[in-house]
Formats: sequence, structure tokens, C-alpha cells
Amino acid sequence: MPPRKRKAAEDVNVKEVDSGAETKRKGKGKRADLQVKKTKSKEIKEGEEESTPVPTAAPLPWPQHFKRLSQTHSALNLVYTFCCTRKHLATTFETIKAAVEGRIRRELSVDEVVEVKCLVGPRGIRLEWTNCSEEEEWDDDKGKAKGGMALLFEYVDGADGGRKKTKSGATLEMTQAQMMKVINRRNERFTNAVNGFLEKCAKEGVQDPVEVFRKGCAAHMPVSPYLSEESSSTPASPESTIPPEIPIERKSITEILGEIKHTREFYHDQIVPGGHFTIPARGPNFGDLTFLLSQGLVNALYNARGITRLYSHQAAALNAIHGGEDVIVSTSTSSGKSLIYQLPVLHAIERDRRTKAMYIFPTKALAQDQLRGLKDLLSWMGEGGTPLEGIEVGTFDGDMGPEERREVRERATVVFTNPDMLHVAVLPNEGLWRSFLRELKFVVVDELHVYNNQFGAHMAFIMRRLRRICAIVGNEDIRFISCSATVANPEEHMKTIFGLAEVTHISIDGSPSGTKQFLCWDPPLKDPTHNPIGPRTDIITESAHLLMHLILRGVRTIAFARVRKSAELLLTALRTELIRLGRPEAADRVMAYRGGYTPQDRRQIENDMFQGKLLCIIATTALELGVDIGSLDAVVMVGFPFSVAGMRQQSGRAGRRNRDSLAVLMGSGAPMDRYYMNKPGELMSAPNASVEVDIWGDEGVAEGHLQCAALESPIHPGRDERFFAPPQGLRKFCEERLQKGDPDPSPGIERHHYYHPHQRFLPQPARRMAMRDTDDKNKISIVDVTSHRNKILEELEPARASFTLYTGAVYLHQGRTYLVRHLDIDNYIARVERVSVNYITIPRDHTEVWPYRTDASRVLTLPPPHTNNSKPTTITVSNGAIRLSTVIYGYNRVPPPPSRPHILESIDTSTVELPHRFVSGTWLDLPPYLPDLLTSHGIDALAAVHAAEHAIQGALLPGKVRVKCRVKLGGGAEMIFWDSAGGEGGMGWRVFEDVEGWIGKGLEKVERCGCAGEDGCEKCIGAVGGGWPLGSGQKEIGRCYEGDQGVSKKGAEIVLSVLRGREVEWGSRDLEFVGEVLEGSVKNAAA
Repeated sequence: MPPRKRKAAEDVNVKEVDSGAETKRKGKGKRADLQVKKTKSKEIKEGEEESTPVPTAAPLPWPQHFKRLSQTHSALNLVYTFCCTRKHLATTFETIKAAVEGRIRRELSVDEVVEVKCLVGPRGIRLEWTNCSEEEEWDDDKGKAKGGMALLFEYVDGADGGRKKTKSGATLEMTQAQMMKVINRRNERFTNAVNGFLEKCAKEGVQDPVEVFRKGCAAHMPVSPYLSEESSSTPASPESTIPPEIPIERKSITEILGEIKHTREFYHDQIVPGGHFTIPARGPNFGDLTFLLSQGLVNALYNARGITRLYSHQAAALNAIHGGEDVIVSTSTSSGKSLIYQLPVLHAIERDRRTKAMYIFPTKALAQDQLRGLKDLLSWMGEGGTPLEGIEVGTFDGDMGPEERREVRERATVVFTNPDMLHVAVLPNEGLWRSFLRELKFVVVDELHVYNNQFGAHMAFIMRRLRRICAIVGNEDIRFISCSATVANPEEHMKTIFGLAEVTHISIDGSPSGTKQFLCWDPPLKDPTHNPIGPRTDIITESAHLLMHLILRGVRTIAFARVRKSAELLLTALRTELIRLGRPEAADRVMAYRGGYTPQDRRQIENDMFQGKLLCIIATTALELGVDIGSLDAVVMVGFPFSVAGMRQQSGRAGRRNRDSLAVLMGSGAPMDRYYMNKPGELMSAPNASVEVDIWGDEGVAEGHLQCAALESPIHPGRDERFFAPPQGLRKFCEERLQKGDPDPSPGIERHHYYHPHQRFLPQPARRMAMRDTDDKNKISIVDVTSHRNKILEELEPARASFTLYTGAVYLHQGRTYLVRHLDIDNYIARVERVSVNYITIPRDHTEVWPYRTDASRVLTLPPPHTNNSKPTTITVSNGAIRLSTVIYGYNRVPPPPSRPHILESIDTSTVELPHRFVSGTWLDLPPYLPDLLTSHGIDALAAVHAAEHAIQGALLPGKVRVKCRVKLGGGAEMIFWDSAGGEGGMGWRVFEDVEGWIGKGLEKVERCGCAGEDGCEKCIGAVGGGWPLGSGQKEIGRCYEGDQGVSKKGAEIVLSVLRGREVEWGSRDLEFVGEVLEGSVKNAAA
């Protein structure tokens, strides 16, 4: 296939603008006919031009240099706007140069374009060297420099709405009137910029504005690091406050923020009003132990950690544990909680070498980190014949081979593991672990707050199974120790997870902390003058700019992204910015950290950050927990982390060594982000959230774990009811679900039978029930075949592969681009090749949600549909399996950040139907009269139901349940709730049990919200779109799949009021007309 040809700009007569290319095409999408958007507050009548503000004072006379620049800008503006209407016209400096020179009738220099950019601003014009795509051919390599680089010129102000694309990828031409409107708007901005600069010079008494201006522009010349050695050695830093070399000792956070705020090219009041908080430093508070530690242990604390005294919360917890109490500690991040579970174990082993301990962590990374910490402490105690000489500690996880696991099981005194391994490998093989369990004296569960909802129910049953097996082998003398982030109910939560009657809660923090500054940072508007409520700078681009300014000033930073692809995109954007500034040495010290990387790569990244080799890590929640990666100065949260508790956990990662620190919450277009950007004070005043676990609320989870327990040792209702107490009683539960065995022959005990696992769960009940929505088995290996390298880059779950590893996709790994050459799904191998392209790919897909199997149902009684009708209406609420059917039919190529998001090309592929996924869910029929009722109030039914989806989604737990309404084939509509994390039962069952309550919470959100307007706000119905396109496989949890378009707050209130059982008055519209409209709508929907 011959390469596509691009038309050079000099071959185009830009004076001849075709006005006949009308683009008045009406959308034919499912919401194209909705008329629910409100007009702007300032209306422009047909035929009138948008008024231009009248200046309050006459502008100053322009020097000849600025008149010359104005001529250049007008020509650039005209040529570029024309190019935007042509699909294959590349707007590089070389391709537009001839056309611009034909307008200005003189030679055009790069220096002149740089000066135009400086006046318009970096958020108006992009001028930088960029890689040319190997896939995209250019006429005779025109505009391409050596090394495959080109100097790209483009407006990024959004005045043209981006290059508009059809579904096939073709560019839509603008009419002549539309083009002139865009051109005039940009020229007006340029004029205002010059006037503003001259007025500022006049106020400051500047004698020669041209000289001052040209000196200021000199540092903004774009430099390609690949053109020559000379250019790559010349930094292109736009700000003199950025040091030429990364300092070993940084300035204070206050000084650094001051420098950033004075960066004219970057800072435009992004810190929201009232969004800068200073948390003062706190001094230490020490405590004393009521018992003596050995001299060896005291020496080890000093040599390994430099500790001479314990903080008050450490001393209080250690005293309680020494006294035989079970303890939960909920103090701040980096307060030294790990010592609370390390010292008691070492102290006990010194007295009795047979003592065993088990440390349970939610992630492998955290277990490895704590293993290193304990080994470091032991290294100072295991010499000279001390009691701890020869003590072995080790991890027991899925990364180990059979022989390594056997070695740990037989020889380790302290075992580091995770709940999953306890569930599938330790408890089912209690015979192999019996000697260890007999001597088990300490069970430590760190990060207890992570175990909530369905995951918490799993953990609660695992802890009960562990306690039960230990009791059966004769061991009931175990101390349980837990550490948690600050939550509202830590004591109650620990009792629920462990099944304990009494625990001791330690919450008063005695550790010191440095001053922390917290910022709510909102990306600036793209066009604040003409569109003050319009789109903002993309969050990925803005975060990359902020990270660049921090790390070049020596601020060691961690950035948290919500999904894997966002982390890779941010890494790519950050490295691009650093290279653009001529700082490749800094780009080499930035890495991503996320799920999927090989264990060796994860360990290497952790060690490099801990040793100070890296300046910045861009991570997902894999590093949200307390992995020690050394001293961090700043945290940047790229989007609100779904909960205030999660935000506080992430922000606590900075300032771990008592120095001043910074935490930044970067606002995205998501509803909760917009809410907190408008009301930042609530982030500080919001109370700590409670952790909820209902262990018997999900019958599937409960039955699965009791089947596992019956395999470990037959269940005896009289003996085991203290561990398992279902509402109907353990005996009845066992009779209904388990296999009845022989009766208990022991005299004097009520005649109970032993119960064994049911046949359908054999031979391995634990393997039939996954604790998390991950498939650790049969992961797809992504193999780099570049130059026959055949190296495994990472592993990916099959469920994600279809959205990211299709042939032709660009896969991102550590900011580098790989082209997927082949996906062998049967053999779990994807072959990729390293390429240099200037685009990423996003799948084009569609997912249908269908109720598949009904397991339970009940009836809801609603008020009558008319006020004069006393007969109530009933609707059915059902629970069961939901089928998710996804079809992929192509993909889009889009430029990566920091480029503005737009579709470069849409590629059609053969349709791929993914295997159906089945999840637990609940659905209910909508009352048949609801469309009539809404139409009688003049409200579009689809907009109302869409807004009701948003309101309920906001009331449900973010990331746990999705909500969608659909028209049924036989007529009518239904609202569907399903577990977004997959699995059997869980939140889907909880919604079924109390659907009225969840609907009521959504209604309460809408009614209590004080916003005005039909479109509502971020807090009630979440009418905010935006964000970088990630594709369905990477959609951020909780984001609207329809772009938050077509919503009605009043309609949502009516829908939720009806479903909640309230009577709603009919509107004044003629009901006969309403019925005709409704009948036609139903017929069209069914068709």
C-alpha cells in the first residue's frame, strides 16, 4: 500500500476559501434529538455579531516591531486555520512557511514565530520539535529534520474546537463564516496581548519595550535534543528560577511555590481560591515501656533506626500487647507503626525460640518492604551467640516456586504473606503447616482499612478460619495486632474482621511531623476571556508541567494516577517536557510503577527510589500503601482518589522524614473533582469515613468460605459456632449447604453431626472462589521482539488484553511505545516491537448490559400513576446474573499528552466480540407511566433517567457498582445495577436487599444540593464531562460513558421520587398529546 501523501501548504491558495462546504449535519446518535441543554446566560440573536468589549482607555501607540509581529500573526492565523480543514496537511514550520511568506511578502524566521508565541502565550500556541511517526509518510520528507524530527506549529487555544472528525476519521471543513470567526477571535486576543504588555511597560517606566520583550523571548527558542550534540547540550529552560543542575539540597517548599507562582509562562492562578492549606509542624511526644527490652534489641534499634526513645503511641501499644491484649493502632502515615508489630515478636522470640509469627499484607510490595525492614533490624542482633542468631524470616507468595515455599514453611520463624495465599495455600494445607500453627503466637494484619465491603468479608472469614484451625490444633494463645489509616471506626472494624470481643485502640499520635502545604490545583481554562466556563487544560498535561517544575528544583515527588494508562501517559508527557527543555538527565530519573510489571522490575524501581537514584515515581494505588521508598518531598494526586480517606492516605506519603512537604490535588473533569475544586474547605473538614463490612450479607461469599472450612476440618456446629454465626444458625446453614456426615460420638455434648464440603465444591473449594477481581493464573506475557530480543516486559490479565493488545495497538511501557504485532490469546503471548510514533491508540467498542438469570425477586409497591387513581402500581426488583457483551470494531489514533486530545485517524477492523462476562447484579422495572409523567412537566425522559443514574451512582460506593438504564425489547425500561469489580454476589446483592435505601440516598443528594439550574452540578447529578480519552478498557471508574451529556436535575428528582414511593403531581401538558408522544417513542426505541 503506497504511503499517504500530505499536501504542502505552499501549494494551496489560502485566499480561496470554499464557503459551500456546509457542516450542518445533525447527529444521529441515541441522544442527538435531546433538547435538554440550556442556552448561555448571554444570548446572541440570529444575525447579530458577538459584541466586543469597549476599552476603557485609548490603547498606547505600537512600536513598528509589534506592528510587524501583528502582520506575521495574522498570516500564521489565516494559514493555520485553513490547514485545520484539511486532513493530511501537516502544520510544521517548513510546510506553512511559504504560504505565510506569500502573505507577509518577506522571509519568515523561527525567531519571529517564537515572539508571536510569547505574546499569545504557551496555552495559545504550541511550537516545539516532535518525533515524526514512522507510520505517517510526508511528501519528500518535507518539514522533517534529520533524526526524524519536525518543528510543529499549532494553536492550542481551542478556538476551532479542535480538528473535528467524522466517525470514519475524515476532517469536516468549516464554513467561511466559521473560519472568519475563529480568525478574528485569535487576532483580537493578539491585539489585547500587545496592548496589555505595552500598558505594563508604561506603568513600570520601561523605556524600550521592544528590547525588553526580545530579551524575554530569547530563552523560549525550541531546541531539539536530537538535532546535534551542540543543541542537546544547550538547556532550553524557560525560567531563570529553575537551577541549571538539580540541587542536592532543595529550597523550602514555601520558596519553591513562590518561584512557581512567579513563572509567567506556567502559573495562571491554578491554586483555587481557598484551596491553599498549611498544616503546622508537630513536635514529638515520647512514652515509656512498663517492661524491659534486651540490650541487644535496644542496640539494634539505635544502630538500624537511630531510635533512643519510643513515641507515646508506640509505647502504649507495646505495653498493651505485652499485657496480652489485642491491639489496633490508627495513627498517621510514617508514624512508626511497623515497630509496634516488630518489637513484640523479636522480644518473644528472645524468650522462646519456638515462637512463630505471621505478617499479612494486602500487597506483595508492602510485604517485601516490611521484610527488608525486619531483616535490617535482625542483622544487628544475630551475632555473638545472641538468642536471635540464626532466626529465619521469609515471604510466602505467588512469585515463589514450590521448593522456595517448602523452605519457608519448614524453616521460617516469621512468615510474610497475603490474604490470597492464606486462603488458597496455607489453610487448605493445614496438615503441612500444623507445626507452625501450633506455635503461632502473633498474627499481624497491616493496612486493615483496605479490607472493606466484599474484600473485607473475605478477610473476616479467612481470619475466622485461621483462628478455628489454630484452636483445633490446640493453640488459642495468639495476639492479634493491626495497623490502619485514620478511619471513623477502627475498633469496631478490627472486631468484625477478627471476630474478637475486645480490642484496645491506640489513636493519639506521638510522632513528629514537618509543615505540610496542601494545594487544590485546577488546570486553567483554555479560553478564559471568551469561554469562562469552557474546557480546561488536560489534567495529564498540567500535571506534567507541575511535576517538571518540582523535580528540576530538587523536590523528590510521587504522582498517583487512577489507572495504568494514565500513569504511562503522564510519564510520556513528563519526559517529553523535560527533553524539550534540554534536561534529558532528569528524564532518565523518572519511572512509572504499576501493576503488571515483573517482580524483578518492581524491586528494582523500589530500590532505585529508596537510594535516591530517581527523582519521581508515577504510580497507581500500588504504592498508596506504606511501602518505604525513601524520603519524599511532594505528592501530586492526578485526580481525586474517589474518597477523602484515600486522598489523606496518598497525601501522607510525603514528609516521611519530618521535613516540610507538599501535597497537590489536581482537579480533573470528574464530578467529585469539580465539586472539591469549588469547595476545597470540605477536604479538610470532612470527617473520617467508616469502614463497612457485612460478612453475612453476601451468601455466596459466606457459603464458599464455610465449604473451605469444612475441607480444612469438618464443621461441628456446637464447637464452631463461636467462629461462624450466620443469622439462621450454623446448624441450619450447614444442613442447607454442606454434606452431612457422621454424628459426634462424644458423650455429654448435644448430638451434632460433622459437616463436609458439598460435592460441587470439591476437590478444592478455595480455588473456586477468588478474593479479588484479578486473574493471577494464565496471564498474557508481553514479549519484546525488537531485534529478536524476546524479553518479557510485563504480564497482563486476559480481561484487559482485548482492550490494549489488539494488532496495531500502541502499548506503553515505562513511557516507551511498542507496536503490537501479534496477540496469541490461546498461548497467552503478545508480541510487541519498539517503535517511535507520535500517537497512541484507543479501542472503539460498545458494551451491552443484559439481565441473564434471575436468582431472586421481590415486589415494590409505588403510588398510583394519577392523583385520582387509588390503585397502586407494582414493579419487580430482581437479582441474579448480568451479562456484559462487549464488541470491539476498531481503534482511534490520538496524539499523546502534552498535545491537545483529538482524533488523528479512525481505523476500522474486523469486529471482535469478546467472551461474555457475567457479574452479579440487581435490576428493577421502571413504572410504565414514568415517561408520560416526565413529559407532562416538559422534561425529556432520557435526560431525566440519565441524571437519575448519576445521582444513584454518586450515592453508591465509587468503583463498586455501576448503574445503567436501558429500553427493553418488549417495551418499557429497566434500571440495572451491577458489580463493577465482577465476582458473584457482593454489592449487587446489597443493592437488591435495600434498593429503596440506595434510591433514597440518591434522592437525598439531589434534594439537599443547593445548586440552581436544570443541569445540576457535580455533587448532585455530576453534569461535568472531560478528561483524557482512555478507552473502555481503561475508563476511570465512576465516569460517565456518555460524556455527562443530556441531564435534568428536576427530572432526576421526579424519577427518584417515584421509585422511592412518593406521589408526584402531574404537569400541565396535555396528557393525550403526551400519550401520543410516548407511544411513538416506545415504537422507535423498540425498532
